[in-house]
Amino acid sequence: MGNILDNNLCCARSAKVKVELDRFKNRLEACNKKLDALVQEEINDIFGQVDVDGSHALDLQEAKALVGKLEEKGFEFPSDISTFDQDGDGNINKTEVSFAVRSALRERPKNLELLSSRCEDVDILSRDAWDLIDVTKDGYISIPELSMFYSDLGKVMDEKPPTYQELLELARKYDTDSDSVLTYEEFELLFCDYLCRTCFKPEEFEVQDSASEPDKTPN
Repeated sequence: MGNILDNNLCCARSAKVKVELDRFKNRLEACNKKLDALVQEEINDIFGQVDVDGSHALDLQEAKALVGKLEEKGFEFPSDISTFDQDGDGNINKTEVSFAVRSALRERPKNLELLSSRCEDVDILSRDAWDLIDVTKDGYISIPELSMFYSDLGKVMDEKPPTYQELLELARKYDTDSDSVLTYEEFELLFCDYLCRTCFKPEEFEVQDSASEPDKTPN
């Protein structure tokens, strides 16, 4: 009788966790869309400012001006601007800029901190994730708790979760006092890193051929 009761409780808990993770997944996807829209809005605005000849493509100097404007706002980018030109035609169109900017966001979590100040959903989502992970409610997150969460979330997101070793290395990166557990402040930085990797996926953007740009030649 005791085993049956334990199994029923376990199944009930699993069902509850699944419901909570499904809700979290929906909030995560909504947050990702908002962040991506903010990024594209920034790109469209600055691209229009530096595309002085209205060609819908930037030369190297215009691309440097675009990056300079983003850096003035605190964003970090690679120093070699020529890598933006994915198809090697000597010009950088908006799709290539989108690819490069998302790569920079993905590789540099500090950039997300700047965006998150304009999107309160990030703070809310971070707190939601904390509440789901801190199952012991002791105010700290251990590596096993972190691993369990990402394993369960990976199933819901239909994504391969990070390995225990990968999580261990990531946690060490943000475990500023090296006590092998994360405070909320430490976890918040780790979660920004996670959002960068799930939201800004430049491989999802196909680089358009310059021939696909609108023809602005007068009739």
